[in-house]
Amino acid sequence: LGDAIMKEDAEFKLKRPDFVCIKKSEKGIIILEIKRPSVELKKKEIDQAELYLRLIDKYKGETGLNVEVYLIGAKISNEAQEVVKWRKNITIKTYQDFLEDCGNRYQEYLKISEK
Repeated sequence: LGDAIMKEDAEFKLKRPDFVCIKKSEKGIIILEIKRPSVELKKKEIDQAELYLRLIDKYKGETGLNVEVYLIGAKISNEAQEVVKWRKNITIKTYQDFLEDCGNRYQEYLKISEK
């Protein structure tokens, strides 16, 4: 999320997302937080994703950025499935679901690029 955020909010300096991607066409940001296979996605992990959203909201100003967080893990707890329903802009997926989505999007890209 950048050095400026880490300096101002020193308490969050160890909480860095795994990947931050810019969506130029839609003026947005996608954050990927990929957990180790041994970590079951629970409320704690969703809270971490929400922290990223709050930090970006604090520093983005009036840019109109659309921010989405994808939380990826091997297993998703029932608690996480319930909690994420009430959290905006956070999506939870298993590794398998995420890879399938990536494969489908890549196939769509190939179809479009062949035209």
